[in-house]
Amino acid sequence: MALKDQLIELVEYMQIQMIGFPNFLTKEQLEATGKVDSWSAKDNLFHCLFWAGNQLEILETLEKGEKWQDPENNDFEVINKDMFPQFESKSWEDGREMTEEKYQGVRNYLGRIDNDALQVIREERENPIWREILGMYVTHPMIHLWEQLTEAGKVDTVADIFGDKYHEMLLGLDDSDQFRGGVFYNQACLLALTDKLNEAATVLGKALKLTPALIDWSKEDSDLDALRELPEFKALYD
Repeated sequence: MALKDQLIELVEYMQIQMIGFPNFLTKEQLEATGKVDSWSAKDNLFHCLFWAGNQLEILETLEKGEKWQDPENNDFEVINKDMFPQFESKSWEDGREMTEEKYQGVRNYLGRIDNDALQVIREERENPIWREILGMYVTHPMIHLWEQLTEAGKVDTVADIFGDKYHEMLLGLDDSDQFRGGVFYNQACLLALTDKLNEAATVLGKALKLTPALIDWSKEDSDLDALRELPEFKALYD
């Protein structure tokens, strides 16, 4: 399968998860009102959609042959705080509509371009366009959904959504060590959260071997706390 077709498949998959996200939350999470420094589940959804929309603007600007101009203040924390009031009064239904709009927009974009365009690296960027799309439309939302669903006690739901099927789709995109290491790392975290400890330690070993840059983070990542007393886990750092 061509890269763009694989990317479309993942974008479509994540769109379904974003729309279904509220169905798995507690009543308290659904009705929570967030603050600029303490987001609710709904705020997290709109945060993801804001950055997805920003990515779409970049893609469509470049597609026209124009240069994208980043804002003078490119501090993500400042932008996130400034963005908060835009969506503060929005409803879950607004979130559904915005999800459909932004995800349909990037799917339309992917339908128009070829695989070579996805490999272009923007000026002052390290990753190609396809990695930017993956980040803003798939892995960034994954992090926020994972966090909110875990908070709701829905670890099994996290395992269903971001389990084997999700990881297989990701692994098909790129065979580089760095990329595959990141995918295996998230898989190890999920296995640890669902008490598949020995398997988690094995997969974590694969991740750290492929991407040593993850070693320091793995020592403090709370998702891996269940592994810390395992001899197999300790042996990874000998």
